[in-house]
Amino acid sequence: MNPQNISAVAKILGQCNRPIDFLRRYLSLGGGEYPVSYVISTPTGKAKVTAFNADDVITINEIFFRGDYGDSRKKEVIVDFGSNVGISALYFLTRNSGNFVYCFEPLPQN
Repeated sequence: MNPQNISAVAKILGQCNRPIDFLRRYLSLGGGEYPVSYVISTPTGKAKVTAFNADDVITINEIFFRGDYGDSRKKEVIVDFGSNVGISALYFLTRNSGNFVYCFEPLPQN
């Protein structure tokens, strides 16, 4: 197993309010209705993130738990093109309370 994925499981267990439900949905072991919300511990406090479908659960894992976007905590202005439902924007805003995010989503269905 990839060390990054092992680290992600540890973060899910320690930072997600319902880790077993999250892991079950992520691993496609059956799962329940959507949308579903989770509360995640972040550097700026607790944040509620909503998954509208199974793809969003994967995105939450990649961004918040696996760390695909890194973990810079310095104050930044971020421009997010293709922001979808805003999961990445929430991530950037919860790294530093002084961050500012410009979000652009060109597809109306998102």
